[in-house]
Amino acid sequence: MMKKIVTLMSCFLVQLSWAAESPFLGVGVVVDDIPSALPAYQQALGIKQWKYIDLNVASGAIRMARAEFKGKHFDLLQPLYGQSKVADFLAQRGPGIFHVQVAPDYLQDQAAKRLATLEMATSDNSHLTNSKPYQQTWLDSYAQLGVYLSSSESSPKKNQFWGVADVTEEQASAPLDNARLAQIGIVVASADKTAKAWKQLLGLGPWLFVDFKPPMTSNGQYLGAVGQAYSEVHVAYGQWFDLQIELLQPVAGPTPHRDYLRRYGNGAHHFSLGRLPEHDQLQAHLQSAGIQLQMQSDNGGEGRTATYMASEKELGWVLEFTKAFKGLGSLKVVKQLP
Repeated sequence: MMKKIVTLMSCFLVQLSWAAESPFLGVGVVVDDIPSALPAYQQALGIKQWKYIDLNVASGAIRMARAEFKGKHFDLLQPLYGQSKVADFLAQRGPGIFHVQVAPDYLQDQAAKRLATLEMATSDNSHLTNSKPYQQTWLDSYAQLGVYLSSSESSPKKNQFWGVADVTEEQASAPLDNARLAQIGIVVASADKTAKAWKQLLGLGPWLFVDFKPPMTSNGQYLGAVGQAYSEVHVAYGQWFDLQIELLQPVAGPTPHRDYLRRYGNGAHHFSLGRLPEHDQLQAHLQSAGIQLQMQSDNGGEGRTATYMASEKELGWVLEFTKAFKGLGSLKVVKQLP
């Protein structure tokens, strides 16, 4: 049984290609000011072009800028005026990861259709005539899943975007040949409880659990400090098509996950670009662009390096990537949820 679990875990931790079309379409990030965020997205992810669309909600409006990255899209969401869930999120938590966008057909086939609609937004087509508006729906999933689910029947049409912004700053190219949106990391008070919610609402399973703690973790540093303090994080992994869901429950010691949970409660903490042969070059590139190292450790043996960059201010979330390695090393699966 343990050999079978380890085999499954190895599948969960590598970049996979899927024969089935993934229902994971993109992500949404709340920001204070869209234009101010664009240069950082160019520096970190090489994104140079964004398309603008305005969305009306019941009591306010939201500006959205959309860009493509490795077959997925990023939506930057900025409240314009009035009341909206995006405005509430920004006021209560600051910039951060707001939603994961899911294909509507997938949601209709899953238990997530039982979730209440949090808010609906309709494109402001005042600059057009005789055009059916684009509509986006957010589902009330944050308390259960640690992130909102979003869906729309179709993508915005070309004429519904009222403008295009090209980032023209001269920057060195980020080494991103092997990067993709491989994982969303969600900090939670209970990995077990949240994994069960993902399984119930989206049918996601199996879940595999690993305890990251010494001596399986080593060479750790956090915010530039190196020490001998014991730290432990209870982690659950679920593979949802081409996106890995990582649930991180801080148990002991100083970690960014503990700090995040104490400050915000449950919520999406980071995106991972996956296992990169260009790990060292990307770290150096980001640091030269002014994005500092937040945390780094070897997980499962020396050289199995995982890196967090302190990019919350610039991107609205922590950027993670790891060195390319195979297998589990000294890490062990402690249990599973089928």
